[in-house]
Amino acid sequence: MMRRWVALAICLFIGFGMTPAATGGLTFPNDHGSHLNYPDERWRFSGHLKAADGSRFDYALTFFRLGIAPHDTVFSKRGKWSDRQLYSAVLAITDEREQRFYSGTRFARGALGLGGAISGALSLHVDDWSVRGEALQDRRVERMTVRAKDGSAGLELTESPLKPPVLDGRYGYSYTRLMTEGTLTYGGRAISVQGFSWMDHEFGAGTLSNQAGWDRFSIQLDDGRDLMLLVTRRKDGVSVNESRGILVNPDGKTFYLSSEDFSLSVRGGSYWRSSASHAKYPSLWVASIPGAHLFVSLAPVVFDQEVVAAPHEHGISFWSGAIDVAAPFKRSGNSQIGRGYAELVGYAR
Repeated sequence: MMRRWVALAICLFIGFGMTPAATGGLTFPNDHGSHLNYPDERWRFSGHLKAADGSRFDYALTFFRLGIAPHDTVFSKRGKWSDRQLYSAVLAITDEREQRFYSGTRFARGALGLGGAISGALSLHVDDWSVRGEALQDRRVERMTVRAKDGSAGLELTESPLKPPVLDGRYGYSYTRLMTEGTLTYGGRAISVQGFSWMDHEFGAGTLSNQAGWDRFSIQLDDGRDLMLLVTRRKDGVSVNESRGILVNPDGKTFYLSSEDFSLSVRGGSYWRSSASHAKYPSLWVASIPGAHLFVSLAPVVFDQEVVAAPHEHGISFWSGAIDVAAPFKRSGNSQIGRGYAELVGYAR
């Protein structure tokens, strides 16, 4: 059941990728909180962490809110289980040194306080997994604490924005670069880590329509620039012109990219096939943004970073993992010029 609701949340946001921009922009700090007048919402953190011994880990922690009844619904019989919201969360951790990947889920109803997200401030939880915001002097910016623990894996991290939030062309915003520090638990061992993260907060009315899925990349370059690329696919496999991107300079200046401003393609026959879901995922991409003088290759740090749905729960599997960003024609030295995170949705059936 848990994974089925997580799958439902992913399905809703497949269509959500093509929602037009909200008029009038956003108001902070209120828009850090939940938007109960919309049927679905997500908060997603992804990042790249390093331990004192040089070990590298990557993580993604995503919270979903799903409205099961309009927020102004009046129940004829109110009981302790009466509620309008469902909440789910997915935690993924990649161990680069050991080439291992872990994922876990949580699910909770809003009833009895098992899950919840308040309006007007950043405070949400699914069971004992949580995100809490702390308002800073700049009303647009909040320092955030994220917590999740699932057996021998988990994290407790403090996320501090290095740039103001960026409207991403939809109902929502992104913090494209967060200074991150705290504790990662992996294999039952607590590890002090630090690094950088990316956060997306999105809300809206998703619809599957003719969309089969998306490829989304959140990239942090070593020169201080941040890049988001999103390519949506129709059910016949063709990319559509709702694809778009965002480029954020080190000083926070933002450029919005249309589908004509960049190209993103799978290189050669580079695919990885999952033995669990049997889905075939791309595993090497080339991205070009001529206006920014960027030409990069994108490759997974670990091939198997698939969040697999249990067969008996009729959910969907998807790939969500860390990638290396390289300058393929760099003449000398290390060709890596950044790190990133990719979401590949709609390949598993």
